[in-house]
Amino acid sequence: MKKIIANWKMNLELLEVQNWIETFNKFSQQEIQNNHWIGICPPALWINKLQDNFRNDANFYIGAQCISMNEVGAYTGEISAKMMKSAGASFALIGHSERRINWDDNNEYLVKQCNQAISEYILVVFCVGETVEIRHSGDHLMFVWNQIYDVLSEVSANNQYELAIAYEPVCSIGSGMVPTQENIEEMFGFIYKQLLINSNFGFQNVSLLYGGSVNLDNANTIANMRNCSGLLIGGASLNPTTFSDLIRSVK
Repeated sequence: MKKIIANWKMNLELLEVQNWIETFNKFSQQEIQNNHWIGICPPALWINKLQDNFRNDANFYIGAQCISMNEVGAYTGEISAKMMKSAGASFALIGHSERRINWDDNNEYLVKQCNQAISEYILVVFCVGETVEIRHSGDHLMFVWNQIYDVLSEVSANNQYELAIAYEPVCSIGSGMVPTQENIEEMFGFIYKQLLINSNFGFQNVSLLYGGSVNLDNANTIANMRNCSGLLIGGASLNPTTFSDLIRSVK
């Protein structure tokens, strides 16, 4: 079973969300539900709406694009893990490159965000990835591993907690540029080797996902690369027909 996660980012207004749900529901979901773990990360406004629609669907989960590093208090504009959980979120993206770049989410913030998610039993989907400059420097493997180690070695996990790591090369996000199979499998193999050396940080299970310009044409190939447990999908998930077809394409 593959994890296939849609990240809508800051897209889709209320009417568009309703149309997305209605169109998606026109397709037979039985095949999708039986074969894959499906997640959707809408803007926080729509988490409860999607949860209400899909709460009874097997293997279908709603997630948060980000959560606050604070539990409660005078933090205008923030949304806590507890609030996300009560709205219906069962997983959360943490450390996405757009958050790191545009909102300066540093390691201190990311550790706190992970701890908040774990305290509410929200699955952490921890996002990592190198820039094209770092890849060309030849330091990309250790750069990505340090992104993982510097944060996840500091979180308060236990051996009952599952973790997902989403590898998204920064240059691939929304660009149509996808690394070669050799490049992706090299990164996944290196991460898994380091995880074994570090005993998975105490997590019960760690799955690796790939994200960055995933589309209908390449989804099945990428999802079935060595050590790949699933996909994190951006733009291709905004069209419900395309997203359904993409899910079905993954064998």
